[in-house]
Amino acid sequence: MSEEIVACPGCGKKFRIPDGAPPGSFACTACGADVGYGAAATAARPARGGGGGQRGGGKRGGGGGKRGGGGRGARRARGRRAREEAEAPDDEGRGGRRRGQPVEKENKTAPVLIAIMGVVLLIGVLIIAFTGDPPNHDIETATAPGVDTTAGGITSSNGETPIPGATDPDGSGGGTETPAETTPIPVVQPPVDPSGIGSSEGGEALPKDYRWWSHRDDDLLFEKCTPVDGTTDAEAEEFERTVVVFLDMSSGGDGMRAGRSLEKAGFAAFPHLMNGFVQQYNGDKWTTEADKWASWQCQQVARRMIKATPGPPSLEARFSPGVDVEPEKFYRAARMWISWWKGVGAYRTDFEKFEDEE
Repeated sequence: MSEEIVACPGCGKKFRIPDGAPPGSFACTACGADVGYGAAATAARPARGGGGGQRGGGKRGGGGGKRGGGGRGARRARGRRAREEAEAPDDEGRGGRRRGQPVEKENKTAPVLIAIMGVVLLIGVLIIAFTGDPPNHDIETATAPGVDTTAGGITSSNGETPIPGATDPDGSGGGTETPAETTPIPVVQPPVDPSGIGSSEGGEALPKDYRWWSHRDDDLLFEKCTPVDGTTDAEAEEFERTVVVFLDMSSGGDGMRAGRSLEKAGFAAFPHLMNGFVQQYNGDKWTTEADKWASWQCQQVARRMIKATPGPPSLEARFSPGVDVEPEKFYRAARMWISWWKGVGAYRTDFEKFEDEE
């Protein structure tokens, strides 16, 4: 049995026709042109070149207006070939991608995000390295079980393990602690105040200086001042009487003479003059005109008595007749003078004289 092979007049694709098939025609699967076989094929062959169409007003002998009857079939053949090529594997072997299919774009966002995360992580590490808290190098002392650590030393709680340095005077085995030897801490003296406040005559810091006394409460500060060393009881009583006369607003000439007597006595009479402030505090606390006048007299004479000796700050509460000065100012002046005497003046042996004073 033999087979007939026919070719498509449009695209040239070949087809096998079984022997014995009746003559006829069919549409080409590639381009859609009519393909005849048997007697029909013999009749169709002359028609390929004898079509009579005109093209541009003239005969081409072998083809008509539709390019020999096969123009549309050729276009269909080309379209069919294009589809077949698109369905065929890529010649370059790119993983089976077919022609005509859209090319997948490469994802470029992921590398950028990874790079950004890496930079952020690096910055965080640098910040922690340069600004973090320093490591704690404190070493904790470990205590063994059964050992009691106290301020006086280490003793055994069960009494079985002797502690070096412990004694047992009664033989009971309990033992007594041996106090650990401590190194005395040196006392750092405060700097010497060049103004003379808070320092003794020799320049050494005092345990209770002007600043210490100026921060005491009134009950302690306004305690009566004691006489200086070397003052007899009779002299102390005379100084007290002289101060009373001096601070009497109505004493007149006797008060003036009492003031000059106190100035002449100087250092020895100074604590008794300070007791004038104490009497004013224990009395009307500078609410009366007489107390304000007496306070102003004490302040003036005290300045003249210390002469060239550096004194307390220049705080003054002045008395002016008819002027109502607040009692608080006289109170502050009294605290200043008594603090200076108890913290500075009392540690001297005498007040310094002016250069032109004999």
